[in-house]
Amino acid sequence: MTSGAPALPPPASETRSAGADRRGPRRRQRAARVLAGASRRLAGGLAAWAPVWLPLAVLSQLALLGLRPVRAEEGRLALQEAELAGRVAALRAERSSLLADRRRLADGIYRERVRRSRRAAGAPPLTLERARAAEEAAAPGPAAAGR
Repeated sequence: MTSGAPALPPPASETRSAGADRRGPRRRQRAARVLAGASRRLAGGLAAWAPVWLPLAVLSQLALLGLRPVRAEEGRLALQEAELAGRVAALRAERSSLLADRRRLADGIYRERVRRSRRAAGAPPLTLERARAAEEAAAPGPAAAGR
């Protein structure tokens, strides 16, 4: 079908796509260079400002994650310390009382006094509570209770 008719030019859509194929790699290379330059500038800017933002990041982490919880824990532990100090004082007083009772019960003279007080008809029997009360009354002050 070759006639003497002149050849028709290719459609415009084919022409554009051929041109786009030629310019496409160049555009992609240029875009990659622009992005690489931008990332280099960004990295250079971050590196230049590192003496500013690095301490700020550390201080913010300390303030948000380190200092506040530590302060809260410190307050909670201070309250528990006061409570525990009261319990320790009470337990120490009880321990000293129990040690005094053990000394009394180990003493042969005290046991004999208790036995005689039980046999006596007129007086109430001698007990540990009465012995403690008598000892506290005879003690000159709080220094004797700490023994």
